[in-house]
Formats: sequence, C-alpha cells, structure tokens
Amino acid sequence: MAISVRLKDVLPLLAALLLGFATGGWATLHLFSVYRPNKEEVPMRADGSFLLAQNTRYIYQCDAYSPALQPDGGHMASFQNSFTTGEETSLTLTAKSHPLPFSDVSVFSWYFDSVVYCYENSLVNGVTPTEFSPESPATRAELVTLLWRMEGQPKPNSLESFPDVPQNTWYSEAVAWAAENGVVNGNEKGLFVPGARIIRQDFAVMLYRYQDLVHGSDVTSQGQLSAYTDANKISNYAKDAMSWCVAEKILNGRTATT
Repeated sequence: MAISVRLKDVLPLLAALLLGFATGGWATLHLFSVYRPNKEEVPMRADGSFLLAQNTRYIYQCDAYSPALQPDGGHMASFQNSFTTGEETSLTLTAKSHPLPFSDVSVFSWYFDSVVYCYENSLVNGVTPTEFSPESPATRAELVTLLWRMEGQPKPNSLESFPDVPQNTWYSEAVAWAAENGVVNGNEKGLFVPGARIIRQDFAVMLYRYQDLVHGSDVTSQGQLSAYTDANKISNYAKDAMSWCVAEKILNGRTATT
C-alpha cells in the first residue's frame, strides 16, 4: 500500500530547500527545554522565556533539526548541558519563541520551526484560524501550491491546465504554473487529481523536477536504492527522483531496509 506524506513531513523538507540546507548543513533551528535536577521540566512562559530560581542548578536541552540524515537514522540532535544561577532574585533564560495561532502545533514538536518559517513566509495557512492539522496527509494540490508560493506566486501564462482543475480555485494558478514548467504531469487519463493524497515517490518527483526545471540545479547525484527491500515497488518514472532524494539526504527510509 502506498504511504501518504503528512504535512508535518513536508514542511521541514521544503523549508530546508528554500533555505539552502538540502546539502546537509545544520539548520539554525533550535528549541530549548529547561529541567530541574530531578528532571522536572520548567514551563516555558508566554514570551518564550523561563523564570528560574537563584543559586539553583538547572539542565537545559537544545534540540536542533537537520535535513541531513544522521548516523542514527534520525533528523534530530539533542544537546544537554547544565548551569547554576547566581544571586539574582530571578533569572530569565530566553529561548527562541515564535508564537503560532495553532493550538495543535507544540513548541516542542520536531517540526515546529518549519511550520513557523513557512507560516511567517506565507507559504502555509491553517485549516482553521486555530488549527494546522499537522497529521493530515498532504494532497497534490497542497504540495504544488507550496512550491508555487516558494517561487513568489508567479502568474502562469494560462489558467488552463487539466480537465479536473477549475480555473477559479485556490490552487488553479499553482497547478497551471507547475504544469507549464514541467513540475507536474497528468495521470494516464490526463487528470491532475488535486485532492489525492501525495505519496512519497510523487513527492520526490515534484521536488526533483522543481529543482531541475525551475531552478536548473544539478540533479545527477544518485543514491543507492538497493538497500531498501521494497525498492522494486518504486515506479519507473520515479526512480531517478527517489535516487536523487536519497543521495541528497532529502528523503530516507522509514526503516533501515524499507
């Protein structure tokens, strides 16, 4: 069964591409957690700071997201250290804080900074004013719209694209632009199917074509797909794209072998 890509999986990768981190550099995306020695977490205040007692030892943890595949197969690295406060009546340790209007995006979630970046740069909106729905599967229309917004929402030459894409929807211009630039093609029936959940190989193909045809990037690097036992399930049209994504560490397996 094809595995859908969720919104929380998509945004860190797109933010990484937009910021130029796709080659594996560490992103300056950090969050702090502060704990007392008994491992009780100190709550973060509304302004993104922590109120600490004087002459007290604390432990802080910094979580950094990297688009590069780490040796342990993850995308997060955590750094811990300790410090002791002084004689001040209070001490405020300021953490990076980006308030979001969404109640379902935790400040400690691994994709928090990516949602903030994409939201602040008008790449994404919530499904409601207070909900982002990060677990929702991303659709073909949503991913194309994200890529289009990353390009500054250029006007297509025509709004005519696919028979199942009306010319008056929120994704009409994005799909028309993507079709004109070769980022997307129709299925065997010539349809775009905008509401279909996007699966990993189609996600890879869109990114591959976007980097190649829109930005003229070098997409010749090829990763080893043979390490994955289900590599034979990758469609022929997606093999180069999946191999490139693996080589550039944009995508990795869900496990060590699949």
